[in-house]
Amino acid sequence: MKHLAIAVAGILCAGTLAGIGGCSYVVAGYERAFDATTDGDSLAQVMSRFGEPGVTERRGVLFERYAARPCSGECSVRLWWEHPILRGLEAWSIELDGTGRVIHKAHWVLP
Repeated sequence: MKHLAIAVAGILCAGTLAGIGGCSYVVAGYERAFDATTDGDSLAQVMSRFGEPGVTERRGVLFERYAARPCSGECSVRLWWEHPILRGLEAWSIELDGTGRVIHKAHWVLP
């Protein structure tokens, strides 16, 4: 029985460490993609760096979890990638104009 408890504890620890490692890997990828993205980049470049966004915010429709104002003006669409565990606390956004070019990027962290 004692060996079973040790085995279960070991499996739970390994699973927890794998989850933390996977989350850290995804977040580091978002950070690298964010740093590499500059104004004028194409949608294809953004997607190749970040992957599929979790949320696509169209002009005038606010994604309230982070932003206080919706995508407007030159902004045609705002793409969001949220932290895999801390949803609602951290995200990265990229704004694109009507031609699909980056016009703004932001890293959102709520206190």
